[in-house]
Amino acid sequence: MLSKAERDALAERVISFYCDSGAFDSKVTWLHFKSEGIPSSTFYGIIKRYNEEKRVKTNFSSGRPVKIMTPKVLRAVDNLYAGNPSISETQAAKKLKLSVSTLGHIKRKKLGMKARVKVTKPKASPEQQVRSVQNSGKLYRKLYRKKGTVLIMDDETYVPADPSQVPGRHFYTCRDPENVSIEHKIAQKAKFPKRFLVWQAIDELGNVSRPFISESTMTAEIYKKHCLKAILSKFIKKHHENAPVLFWPDMATVHYSKPVIAWLAENNIDSVGKDENCPNLPQARPIEKFWALCKAEYAKEKNPASNLEDFKKRWTEISKKVASESGLNLMKGVRAKLLKISQNGVFSV
Repeated sequence: MLSKAERDALAERVISFYCDSGAFDSKVTWLHFKSEGIPSSTFYGIIKRYNEEKRVKTNFSSGRPVKIMTPKVLRAVDNLYAGNPSISETQAAKKLKLSVSTLGHIKRKKLGMKARVKVTKPKASPEQQVRSVQNSGKLYRKLYRKKGTVLIMDDETYVPADPSQVPGRHFYTCRDPENVSIEHKIAQKAKFPKRFLVWQAIDELGNVSRPFISESTMTAEIYKKHCLKAILSKFIKKHHENAPVLFWPDMATVHYSKPVIAWLAENNIDSVGKDENCPNLPQARPIEKFWALCKAEYAKEKNPASNLEDFKKRWTEISKKVASESGLNLMKGVRAKLLKISQNGVFSV
């Protein structure tokens, strides 16, 4: 539908041609404007109005008068969401005394608003936020004390033996859900599925260590013997034998046990102390995203791992694939994130 200004501009062009080149012949004038796709009713209405009323422009807006979506209502909607962007459509409609459909139309069509998904972040106490801001700055500066320092971080996670038990959303596609069998409609979840413990280390160049995988839980002795001594030391020797490294574990208690701290010191591995670490800050540790990508790949497997060795083989292949495809991109922004957190707070990344 044309606006009033557009209709008036069209009328002026039509009447100008009609009076001059068209010699007051409506058929000649119509043939000239027909190619523009103007409806014949609109064209002849312009001619009729000029001949009968000697008036070119319209003197009223087309359509019914606005009764609901008035400028006042639009301003009220705009102000409401400006003051509380998190209010639901149902609550907002009730407050503004509008129907939900009308409010939705105003938001999307009149005001150009769009609902966006909130980013999930861990809930950090004010004290944890202060510590993270301070320590992220210290960690950032520590990386530049020795030229060429490479950051290495580690973490552990649990992965269900059955790929269908990996957390995530599942979908099915159909025309009529009544014609879909029940096994396609539901995703069954076990209350206590069999899980494997997985530990790995990754450096800021995207290199990933071989995994340590177990059916038990992590202890200080297992961490020192099977993760650090058997895997991390060889990983550093393979990729960074001639470069200084900074090892950044998470804040799990076993990572800061006395035997672990002593082993790191004996092997001259510079690490982030517990009082220097950033509590509850996974958004600065891309290894969390690495886990998510690996689990998404494992979820594509059709059959559960038959035993521990089978799972080790599958996970090793998956982690290598994810590291080669995404490792560098995941890790290359970690320093910038630390700096941004130190300057703008924990929720700035």
